[in-house]
Amino acid sequence: MSMSPEKITELVAEMEAKIAGLYREFSAHVLPEYPSGEDIRFLERMLTALRQMQEASKTTETCTWEYSEDVTWSWETSCGTSFQFNDGGPIENEFNFCHHCGKRIAINPPQSTQG
Repeated sequence: MSMSPEKITELVAEMEAKIAGLYREFSAHVLPEYPSGEDIRFLERMLTALRQMQEASKTTETCTWEYSEDVTWSWETSCGTSFQFNDGGPIENEFNFCHHCGKRIAINPPQSTQG
């Protein structure tokens, strides 16, 4: 999914407001069925991921992904990890940022063996 830096900033603000509201409800015990601690931790993880995307969108640094000939649908990353898709690759699945380092993805096209 491709998002503009403005949209990411907007989502960060929305997520921060949502978490603050949940903490207020939690501490005041206003709602008879309030969100569990697990729900809040999930939202915090989402907020952390959005903040990483926000920071990554400000940089021109990239993480190079290269298709692995050894494992079907697997991509090796320049940050030292790999990612395997069920179908397609980073472009087809609209991946713009590395799942590990958060940098923008730069795809190293496979070298042609035909001359």
